[in-house]
Amino acid sequence: MACAEVFLGQERPSSSVGKAADGIWNRGFAPALSGIPFRHTASTMQQSDRYLVRDAKPEEQRELTRLCVRATLHTGYDDAFVDRVMPGLTVMLPLITAGAVQVAEQPCGAAVGVVTVTTSGLPGVALLHGLYVDPPFWKRGIGRVLFEAAVTRARGLKTGGLMIYAEPSAEDFYKRLGAIRIGEGPFYYSPDVVLPHLFYVVPQRA
Repeated sequence: MACAEVFLGQERPSSSVGKAADGIWNRGFAPALSGIPFRHTASTMQQSDRYLVRDAKPEEQRELTRLCVRATLHTGYDDAFVDRVMPGLTVMLPLITAGAVQVAEQPCGAAVGVVTVTTSGLPGVALLHGLYVDPPFWKRGIGRVLFEAAVTRARGLKTGGLMIYAEPSAEDFYKRLGAIRIGEGPFYYSPDVVLPHLFYVVPQRA
């Protein structure tokens, strides 16, 4: 589920979410993944005015997943929802090692946002798996920075378009950046949630 700054989250240390997140690794859970691209040989690093976007590191897997959980909770979803969709919120190690996951970090090195982009089952189309910004850092332009990184990665994958299955409250965010709505469909892990389907045409450099 692709989200953005508007996909808020507040950490709840006493909730069942922390147990669910840790349980992903304790059980060795790893859902089947498709379209995992080969890793580029050069690490992707982009500098904004205040935030560096770089490739995620394997040792950041748990903390990045917790960031996604915080964002989801702060949007208004409850613990039961997070427990159901935990496979979709988990930042998977194979995606990190494939170079598909990028993070925005502060000068001190702390991650404040994460975005995941892979190839899809459609020729020439990349898939935005998710874009999350840690709630205390909303409304600072980080979502836009991460989306620009996602577009750069999609271009690097030699694709001409980016598919986005957006969290409903993030639809306008993507539209402001130039994505168009092409349909909708139920969220795989929670069919009661209908996700807008958007498509972004990746500009090709001359």
